[in-house]
Amino acid sequence: MRFQIIDGFRGFFLFFMVWMHSAAVFHSDLHYISHHSLGWVEDAQGFVFFSGLVIGLVFMKRLVKSGERGLWALVRKRVKTIYIAHLLVLVAAFVALWVAGADTRTDMFTYFAQAPFGNVLAGVFLMGRITYADILPMYLVFILFTPAALYLVLEGRTMLLLAICFALWGGAQTGVVEFFWRKLGDVSGLTEDGVRLGIFFNRFAWQALYFGGLAIGANMALGRFDPAMFKDPKWRPVAMVCLMLAGLFAGCDLLQTIMGLEAEQERNILDSVYVANFLADLGIMTWLLTAGLSDGNAVLRTVAHAFRRLFTWRPLVFLGRHSLQVYAWHAIGLWLLALAVGPTEALSQLDRAILVVAMSATLWPVAWLNARWQSFRAMRRAGGQSVPAE
Repeated sequence: MRFQIIDGFRGFFLFFMVWMHSAAVFHSDLHYISHHSLGWVEDAQGFVFFSGLVIGLVFMKRLVKSGERGLWALVRKRVKTIYIAHLLVLVAAFVALWVAGADTRTDMFTYFAQAPFGNVLAGVFLMGRITYADILPMYLVFILFTPAALYLVLEGRTMLLLAICFALWGGAQTGVVEFFWRKLGDVSGLTEDGVRLGIFFNRFAWQALYFGGLAIGANMALGRFDPAMFKDPKWRPVAMVCLMLAGLFAGCDLLQTIMGLEAEQERNILDSVYVANFLADLGIMTWLLTAGLSDGNAVLRTVAHAFRRLFTWRPLVFLGRHSLQVYAWHAIGLWLLALAVGPTEALSQLDRAILVVAMSATLWPVAWLNARWQSFRAMRRAGGQSVPAE
């Protein structure tokens, strides 16, 4: 059940990430149908956090069972898988633009078309980005530092790991990383040539979510942390504070949207409001999915069971189990679809809605194909015996 819920969360965040990206590309009003106007917890935050949690669970078990050699074998395998997915996205974007022509007016190509080869090369060296695929180059760096983080947890120094994460996040708030990329682009002349250095997500800021999740997952694998502890009645007041804070954040964000106020929060550096809101939501959701299921308050109990049904819904769990491949596809698919459709000014809102729904619906066939591929590879390793897919 624990992995099922975690995969369900990843599937939920992945689906709405694609939904919102598609709505942005095609300028559809369907972007209003999401949780994004109910606070500053967006899909990338949850996706990164739960990916770190899964890595912490799986990689710590491998470290304990197989030692350092087994851990590094898993790290190399994961890095290879992510980097291949990253390269596929880069190549797909380059080829798509080459076929469509550099004069395309599709919004997604505004910067990329200025220097396609240079932007792809920057991406190959993890120094550039491709629209809607920023998480992949970020993950690659995080995975490389994962063994060091796991050893800190194994040695009982989780608080030191979290302190390092906090310090790096704090440093990111100064804007020094963005300043470095701008200076490097100016000095090298790459900016003038149309090459955009750096990715949208500041790695020094967003590592806090990944390694925070990793710390929790690794301690779960070691038996040092069990979410069932929140069933203790002493945690109920804490959960109620988290609920009030989550409600406050949701109300403020909704009011900001209704009044049309300019957002001052900086998502790329994971502004403090994003962190505080995420912790509040994480606190109340953890409590609901543990203690809330048997709480004396009928409303909270009903909400808790509704959330459990949602995050254990098989279609979302299935997406979560194939999240990397589906994420890579969504970037490729959006580029191809945007090029095929072209400028959206002449499209009706119905046409745009159909495009958003169609793009979002492609996630499950891609997940199914990846499951078949995994099953085929497992069957070959097993010597031709049938191995069921996930």
